Amino acid sequence: MKQKYILFVCLVQTLLFRTTHALSIFPGDAYWADTSGVPIQAHGGGFLKLGDTYYWFGEDKTEGGHLFHYVNCYKSTDLVNWEYVSHALSADEGSGSEIGSDAVVERPKVIYNERNQQFVMWFHLDSSNYGLAKLGIAVSNTVQGPYQYQGSVSPFDEDSRDMTVWVDEADTAKSAYLVYATRVNLDTVIAKLSPDYLSIQERLLKLDGIHREAYAVFKKNDLYYIVMSRATGWDSNSNEYMYSRSMSGPWSERFQIAPGSSNTFDSQSNYVIPLPNGNFIFAGDRWNRNDLSDSRYMWLPINIGSNNDISIHWTSQFSLDMNTGSASNRSSRAYDSRSPEADLVGNAVVMPCSGCDNGDSVGYIGLGGKLAFRGVYGSQTATHSVLISYANGDSTRRYATLNVNNGAWERNITFPKSGGGQVTKQIVVHVPLNQGAVNELEISNEVGYAPDIDFLKIEFMG
Repeated sequence: MKQKYILFVCLVQTLLFRTTHALSIFPGDAYWADTSGVPIQAHGGGFLKLGDTYYWFGEDKTEGGHLFHYVNCYKSTDLVNWEYVSHALSADEGSGSEIGSDAVVERPKVIYNERNQQFVMWFHLDSSNYGLAKLGIAVSNTVQGPYQYQGSVSPFDEDSRDMTVWVDEADTAKSAYLVYATRVNLDTVIAKLSPDYLSIQERLLKLDGIHREAYAVFKKNDLYYIVMSRATGWDSNSNEYMYSRSMSGPWSERFQIAPGSSNTFDSQSNYVIPLPNGNFIFAGDRWNRNDLSDSRYMWLPINIGSNNDISIHWTSQFSLDMNTGSASNRSSRAYDSRSPEADLVGNAVVMPCSGCDNGDSVGYIGLGGKLAFRGVYGSQTATHSVLISYANGDSTRRYATLNVNNGAWERNITFPKSGGGQVTKQIVVHVPLNQGAVNELEISNEVGYAPDIDFLKIEFMG
């Protein structure tokens, strides 16, 4: 009995360790797979924390265009492992509906009203040609929805486009604010919402002629910050911020948030995620105007200076400590066809690939052909972030099964098209590994062909 008890305690400790380990975020280029292996579709979104769980709401652009299909909801406790939860808001094909599949729904943000115990979603609502320019509102009694559409508003009888809503959690009244662009993005308006968050109570300030959009609000040391971008459509630009002691102003002049980049590392501001101990993450979108489903996420830690200044700086890989809120740079070890750990099985073969890291890739993975890496190093017995670089020259997705340690963990991974057989893209998944050079990762497909594999990168935890 004592031996069984010791075994049980060890197992529980191991499982707890796996779930609390800080995983890596790869900003910008890599697709971000959810826990089922499918790239996350939550563009232009917002975040809501309930207890220890974060909820991510965003636009589902799976079909590639700008028209509305769904607002998706994902959840996570570490901001890295995201589980798909629901279509929180879906297109309504009823007669006369404002949110049909011919509508535009962008930048959905969900806030929680404690008084009414109700979740309220605000979003930019538009027609297919962007001529409607209104704000939409939907509500739900549960965070995951489904959210019920309540109608639209034209605030102060003006057009409205990019917007955000934000609750001042430090305010005992839990006041909520709306920031939106009007007059075809020429002006920016800051307004206060009603106590139930369902309507606009008053306009606090109008900033004329600044031509900004893509707002994100946060608060640090009793200062309010608004991050925003220039209005350049889907193209990235130099994002800015301003600060004030009050949402009513006066506001400071605007400063660049990424002084080392002319286009905010090819991204547009979307949301600022609060972390423990007054730390924050800049959550931006890297848009692909030609295929919005191919848009990705550019997250970086925000550095806060001593003179109210904030900034973001490039790093290709970092992790978050969810206890302290601090971010740390990470590194990875790469494995490719030339690695001694690589084992090509069946019809799998090394092929020339001009866009690949070492000039070649492994192809014909599938229908008996497999690529295995045997003796992969795990820094700890814990979940590791794995970046897979691949080429998919098809006009649609390819799929592959990733098998870890002879079936101890297995997922079917979705690989979006890469734009050609000589063009690579990356996707990040999170897999459990054992400590030491004892792990086996096998890529296969029993019913078709997987993408050609350029390399794998396994995070090194140090």
